[in-house]
Amino acid sequence: VHVLASGVGVGPAVEDRQADGGLVLVNTGEAMYYPGPGGQVERITHPRFRHQLLSFESSTHSWYQFDELTELLQKADDLQWRMRIVDDLCNEFNRWRWRCKYEVMAIVGLIMASWVQTAWSWRPRIDVLGGSNTGKSILCSTLSGIFRNCCIKTSDTTAAGLRQEICNSAVVVVVDEIDAKNHRKMEQQRAILEMLRSASRGTTVLRGTGGGQQGVKFTLRHLVWVAGISIRNEDAADKNRSITLNLEPPAKDMQGKLVLSPPDVLQDYGKRSLACALWAIPKAAKLAIELKNCRIDGVDPRLVESYAVPAAMLAVVMGYDEA
Repeated sequence: VHVLASGVGVGPAVEDRQADGGLVLVNTGEAMYYPGPGGQVERITHPRFRHQLLSFESSTHSWYQFDELTELLQKADDLQWRMRIVDDLCNEFNRWRWRCKYEVMAIVGLIMASWVQTAWSWRPRIDVLGGSNTGKSILCSTLSGIFRNCCIKTSDTTAAGLRQEICNSAVVVVVDEIDAKNHRKMEQQRAILEMLRSASRGTTVLRGTGGGQQGVKFTLRHLVWVAGISIRNEDAADKNRSITLNLEPPAKDMQGKLVLSPPDVLQDYGKRSLACALWAIPKAAKLAIELKNCRIDGVDPRLVESYAVPAAMLAVVMGYDEA
């Protein structure tokens, strides 16, 4: 019998080795099966679901409430309800100063896309770049507050440490302070970025253990957020596999005034954006594949494919057509 181990987060439901189009949300002590809009939501209390082994014990903190999320999924059918969370998230991230006015909309699409990161055929890396005092750390804390207990937020980490922390989960990963300030940090950054390349397509990676007796197999299918002053890409291919969000220093009258929003506000954003993402992903994942075939003069096709992810999510959530 084929068994696929699934950790905390949102992952594809598997039947006879193939994804059935539905999603499984693995929580602490239970899980939820969501077949898509209009389908019957199912509470899962046994760690064995079809051909999947669910790791209920891989987290000690619940990241969603079944009854509450079921109700929010019903509300997600309403376009105006979905538009309100888009507006709320735009207002939240407009508190920072961005180089391009469209970057806030990209962030909203990427937040929703991150909830269902395992469902995309391509996952761009998300680079948040900015100098000192531009609010990078507060932004990372804001993301952590939105994704709450379904998030790993770290800084000054190594590739091995991050890989071990992620394990078989589908949690959202936020890496702050990835800067290459010296030779040691340059090597750390290079190793992390090299590891994250496999997350874009969801490649299975094999690593040997220290004793050499047993290999470890894991699959990264993550939209990883990384923040720093600069990120050294090995070549153009690395640069085009990421979406870059550029922070500017705050205006003089706003210096020192940027503070973290209250935890309950960020948690509310998280609950509603999760419901929107689950509702939209069946159509959005297909639309992203169609959008990646758009050809734009002077733009690398891989970069188009990267931006197709937040664009497709926003299009479905906001009721837009392909054009």
